[in-house]
Amino acid sequence: MATVLSGISLLASKSDLADLSRSVAVATSSITALEQSSSTSSGPRLTGGGLLKSPPPPPPPPPPPPPPPPPPPHARHGAHHDANSGNAVPRFYKLEFPKFDGSDDPLNWLNHCEQFFRAQRSPDGDRVWLATYHLTGAAQEWYFHYEQHKGPPDWDTFKELCYAQYGPPIRNNPLGELKRLSQSTTVATYQQRFLALSSRVTDLLTERQQVQLFTVGLRDDICIDVELHQPEDLQEAMGLARAYERKANFSPSRTVSKQFVRTAASTPAASASPAPTAVAAVPNVNSR
Repeated sequence: MATVLSGISLLASKSDLADLSRSVAVATSSITALEQSSSTSSGPRLTGGGLLKSPPPPPPPPPPPPPPPPPPPHARHGAHHDANSGNAVPRFYKLEFPKFDGSDDPLNWLNHCEQFFRAQRSPDGDRVWLATYHLTGAAQEWYFHYEQHKGPPDWDTFKELCYAQYGPPIRNNPLGELKRLSQSTTVATYQQRFLALSSRVTDLLTERQQVQLFTVGLRDDICIDVELHQPEDLQEAMGLARAYERKANFSPSRTVSKQFVRTAASTPAASASPAPTAVAAVPNVNSR
């Protein structure tokens, strides 16, 4: 009986060993298949220790390229470059370059030219030819003759030539002319003349000096009223002068005098009839 039981136990152990061997074989084949599949994919894979590990992180992307440098000032304003000289020549978009024929004071025209140069950022070397290209009539003939004999001037010299040729007759001392300037007609006319002279003064005047020079040249009654306000800048002084001129033109005494003249003109009988004493005096003079 014992022999039979031991045989049965031996058979059971052999069957367990067979089952265990089959289980190990299945597990081994599964691990082999998993290693093969992980080697051909980017997912987790088995390392030498047989443990699943995540792949290393990808390297960081390269930094973006630096932005291109900003275009030069002339390119931003629509300028193109001359292939021969390399100077920027401004293109004319919405700004219209002023023309000058020599019939007026060149001061306003030259100021408009400089405003155009600032807006277009024109180089100093291009200013004279841009300005002279827009001369017409007698002014064009004058500059053509000058350039033929003396060559093209620089911008500052060109402005002085325009002032001397077409400007108002001003002595070589514009500051002295400004000090002697006085109001002879309206405030507007005096103001225009004052600004024209002050723009030709090369010495830099302070705001206080400009106010004093402008005020002292006003008419006496307007000058006193403006000085009482002690204006801080030239614009304020000019505004006060125009206001007091208007007040003087519509003063009550002036209105009363106008009404008196209109009343006298409306009574022709009184004005047409001579005085009795005057009529009686005429025969006495003739009788002598």
